Amino acid sequence: MMTNNIIGGMRKNMANENKEKLGIDPVKKKTGIRKRENSNTNGYLFMLPYALMFVVFILLPTVLAVVLSFTNFNAIQFPKFVGFLNYITLITSDEVFMQYVLPNTVLYAVVVGIGGYILAFVLAWALCNLTKVPRTIFALILYSPSMTAGVAMTVLWKVIFSGDQTGLLNA
Repeated sequence: MMTNNIIGGMRKNMANENKEKLGIDPVKKKTGIRKRENSNTNGYLFMLPYALMFVVFILLPTVLAVVLSFTNFNAIQFPKFVGFLNYITLITSDEVFMQYVLPNTVLYAVVVGIGGYILAFVLAWALCNLTKVPRTIFALILYSPSMTAGVAMTVLWKVIFSGDQTGLLNA
C-alpha cells in the first residue's frame, strides 16, 4: 500500500517536471470556458418571472392563510394571535364541520384521488393494448374534451378580431 503511494507520488512529480521543461504550467487553473459552463445566469433570468409569480400568487397566500388560521381575524381589526384555539373549537364544538364537512371532504379526496389514479391507469392500459384503428378512435374520444376549449377560444377570438367588417371589435 505504501509502495503504491510512493510510486504514484513519484510519477506525479515526474509529470510536473516534464511539463515545466516544456513550458507548461503544471498547476493549470480553470479557463474562461470552464467558468462559462458553470455560470447559470441566463437560466436564472428565464426562471425569474415564474419564480416571482409562484411566490406572489402561491407561496405568499398559502403562508398568510396558515398564519391567519392561528389568529382571531375579522378583516376590520388587527389580527389577534389565539394559537390553536380555532382548531380546537373547530374539532370539539362545531357540529356541522364534524357531521357534514369533514366526512364529505374525506370522501371526495378518496374518490377523486384514488379513483382518478385508477381510472387514468385503466384508460392508459386500454389505450396501450388496442390495435391501431381502435386506439386512434379511442384516443380521439379520450382527448377531444381537452382540445375542445382551445379550438372554441380560437374560433371565438377570430370572430371578434376578424379583419373585415364582420369583426365584432372592428365596427
